[in-house]
Amino acid sequence: MGTNRRTFSQSVAKAIAIFIFFQSPIAYAETVEVLLRHAHYRPEQIQVAPGDTVIFRNTDDYEHSIKLVDQPGILSPVEILGAGSHSFTVPESMAGGTFLLGCDEHPNMFAELVVSAP
Repeated sequence: MGTNRRTFSQSVAKAIAIFIFFQSPIAYAETVEVLLRHAHYRPEQIQVAPGDTVIFRNTDDYEHSIKLVDQPGILSPVEILGAGSHSFTVPESMAGGTFLLGCDEHPNMFAELVVSAP
């Protein structure tokens, strides 16, 4: 009787573990494309999570730069020539924050990078 009870308990425990595994959300990194077009970021509000990759794609035939206005140490200013691109992986240190992106060549070109909390 004890062996049957132990086997049944093990089977129930395995079934519960499998159920929990398949019910748990699995986070995957996303790739988000941001266009630099006509002296604007498109979209102007960029929603990302830590680990996501942001690809900044310059669709103009002139140079743009991307920089974090308030915290330059996280993303150093990057010059992107016409028709060029640059990718940036969002670090964990940015989780839960909102950051202002700017462009050195176009002082009125801004976007907001919103990073979700883990």
